[in-house]
Amino acid sequence: MLLQLGNHFIREKLDYDISTEVVNLKMMLPLLNSELIDIFHTIVNAEDSNNRGCTFVYGNGGTGKTYPWKAIIAALKSKGKIILSVETSRIATLLLPFDKAAHSMFEIPFTLT
Repeated sequence: MLLQLGNHFIREKLDYDISTEVVNLKMMLPLLNSELIDIFHTIVNAEDSNNRGCTFVYGNGGTGKTYPWKAIIAALKSKGKIILSVETSRIATLLLPFDKAAHSMFEIPFTLT
C-alpha cells in the first residue's frame, strides 16, 4: 500500500509496523501512573470523541514528560495514524522518535539576531 502513496512525506510517516506499536504500547501502559493514564486517555481518545485540540506538556527536565508521549505515539500508531510530533527546541527532538523542531517541520522562518 505504501508504494501506492505518491506523497513521500505521508509514505515516510506511515512506514512503521502496527503490530510492533501494539507490543510497545502493552509494555508502556502499566508503567504510567494514574495522572498520566488520564492524560493518555484524553489525548488518545480525542479523535473518537470529536474533541480535538492541541496539548502542551511542560515541566522541568527529568520530570518524566518523554515516556507518556512515547506511549501516546505508540497508541496512535497502533491505530494506523500519521503522527506529527514536534518540539520547540532541537535538543528535545532527540528524545522522541521521528521528531523535528516545529520551525523545521513546518518551515517557519525566523531570523537570529
